[in-house]
Amino acid sequence: MITRSVIGAIFASVVLAATVQGLPAVGEVLPDKSRLTNEYTRGIVDSVPYGFTSWDSLLAVQDRLTAAADSIVAATGPVAESGYSSIKLSVADNSLTVYWSGQVPPQVEAAIDARPAGITVYVSQVTHSLIEMQQQMTSLLERADAAGIELLSVGPRPDSSGLQATVAGDVAKAQQILASSIPLTIITGTDSEPMFNRSQDTNPYWGGARYRTWKGDCSTGFAIRTSGRSAHSEPNAMLTAAHCAKNGYGDDAWLGGDSYLPNALFFGFNNHLDTAYVSAKPGYAMSPYIYRGPVGSSSYSGVAYTVGTYVGQWVCQGGAQTGEHCGAQVTMTEQSTPDGKVHVARAQIMTYDPYFKVWLPDIDEVAVGKGDSGGPVFIPAVGTSKIYAMGTVIGGSTYGGFPCPQYGTSCSSGFSWTPIKYTLEATGATIATSP
Repeated sequence: MITRSVIGAIFASVVLAATVQGLPAVGEVLPDKSRLTNEYTRGIVDSVPYGFTSWDSLLAVQDRLTAAADSIVAATGPVAESGYSSIKLSVADNSLTVYWSGQVPPQVEAAIDARPAGITVYVSQVTHSLIEMQQQMTSLLERADAAGIELLSVGPRPDSSGLQATVAGDVAKAQQILASSIPLTIITGTDSEPMFNRSQDTNPYWGGARYRTWKGDCSTGFAIRTSGRSAHSEPNAMLTAAHCAKNGYGDDAWLGGDSYLPNALFFGFNNHLDTAYVSAKPGYAMSPYIYRGPVGSSSYSGVAYTVGTYVGQWVCQGGAQTGEHCGAQVTMTEQSTPDGKVHVARAQIMTYDPYFKVWLPDIDEVAVGKGDSGGPVFIPAVGTSKIYAMGTVIGGSTYGGFPCPQYGTSCSSGFSWTPIKYTLEATGATIATSP
């Protein structure tokens, strides 16, 4: 079997020619996928977070918490009409904290009471609902733009006690100008770089694979059925990041390395979510699997279903450029940025300090690299080789980037993504799941 490391070397040698001549080059292809039987069984290779003996034990707790959180969110009804603010998971003590403004309605109380045995749910009263904070976020972005303040992002604090804004310039100036009716913390940071730039995929195509555009190289996310297609039909498109396309709707894409001519086109753009999908041309197909493991791996996992995104979850990123990284924890959700992006979630590689007994960002560990944009964000399912789909990568962390020559690109210790819930709602598409 041709390994990913060999294919990566082949691809590296042809990218320069593609850049100079303006056309992608043809690369070597993998064997017929119908003969592959190497489902991913190795498990997560990243260090197990402090307090757990294995990733399976951590994920078993997290699965139950995520399912309980999803049930509570489903019971809230339209967010714009409720006092819902956010939910935070604590895998360490098997608990959820539901942040709510005002009286918790009976249907939400019923969902909380129906949680699995052993899970503790805390209901914390906060002053502002999510919709109120989103309205204030819009106002802050508009005023920052008018005042020439480089506001990089703004969103709810992890405990929904107020808002947190990140600026690239003078914090004191921003504090003077950005008055807020909701408590606001302003910190300094760097811009989140788009991560466009596993080796060469073959037909039918999987998520987590490299594909090429006129703008650069990106990663595929999850196979979908576009609006109007039967649930029994084959998936016909693959989610990715909108910023990967150079020319917008109908722009060319080259999936895998077995086609000299473009074999897919960009559609379904939503610049507020930074998501789009590439739709395969006749004769090409998508498949409900993603690549697993490092860059040199040809192992795969099937997609089970989608789950929600909550502060405190441990998640994986599986883009084509740097492969799989699973040591990141969700730190922020529902963030907005000055270029119009909304519902942005962020995760960061964390390390435990046993002396101070706190979790701290590990800013030197690789979580994502240029070329991973559009790739899948997911949680491995316990007791099976499948995964739960969470969203698609749209950028790196606000801690800034660093060279990572082992991947031939630049990397960062955290990443941002668009939760898949919002992408599917916006496009009317459905996620394709594996048998």
